Amino acid sequence: MVYDVDTNACICDSGFYMSILGTCRAESDNYLSWFDDNWSSCNGEWRHRKVLACSRDDKDSSSAPWWKRNCYRWKASETCNDPTVICKDWFAEYNQSTGVCECPAGYSDTDLGCSSWDNNSNDAGDKLMVEIQERLTHIYDEGSLSTINAKRLAAFERFFNNMEKKAIAKATSGCGSRGRSIHGNFIETHEQLWADFQNHSSADIGDHEALRELIYLYNHWQQLVLWNCPASGYGYDPLDFTDASGATCTNSNKKSTFKCRVQFQFDILFDRVFKTTPLEW
Repeated sequence: MVYDVDTNACICDSGFYMSILGTCRAESDNYLSWFDDNWSSCNGEWRHRKVLACSRDDKDSSSAPWWKRNCYRWKASETCNDPTVICKDWFAEYNQSTGVCECPAGYSDTDLGCSSWDNNSNDAGDKLMVEIQERLTHIYDEGSLSTINAKRLAAFERFFNNMEKKAIAKATSGCGSRGRSIHGNFIETHEQLWADFQNHSSADIGDHEALRELIYLYNHWQQLVLWNCPASGYGYDPLDFTDASGATCTNSNKKSTFKCRVQFQFDILFDRVFKTTPLEW
């Protein structure tokens, strides 16, 4: 762990990633999540919470699910009523009035630690898609593009709403949960997604390039949570953001996976509606 002057905080050394236990762990040793919904009540000087520790087993498959997981549970402990406590959760802070470490304002307690998102399964996908559709509606309402009419806007909305519902169903299902628990670097990636979302969503609502970046973020969110789900289209390495081992989407396979179906519709948006530089996947 090293001190980063830019963020005024400690960060992990290269090749190591944040864990729910407040420590930096290697990808191969970072398959940890909380098993209990909450910490136990303080019993004397201590409180406890079960950790779900998992390992990845290669299924030797040519498509997702790439991995299965083997898990076991053990108990983590943290002191109560101790202002000098080192909080287990990476972003938690000691609360003097309650006597325990808690997620600070702006963070939510999830099974993968304190998160800027409301949860680690579907909140990012929901917020990204809302932002994307609000920007498309604004472009139509202001009439700045003759290539987007009410019929075309409604078609995009139907498709994206339908695909998002399906993606959310997978993200909140067993395959999404398993994928997050064996990701290896979910916490940092999920927090970076939040920072990037704040950055691009703050741009002017008519900014077409900001919309482009938000679309890339939605694709990154899908990879983050769906990479190990059947028919996801994403590859076996969730730490590879280029997704080199995932499906290469073409016109012939545009409907075969979540990745390709969504990318194909976004390509239509930029090729036929914006008529600008194509998206680069």
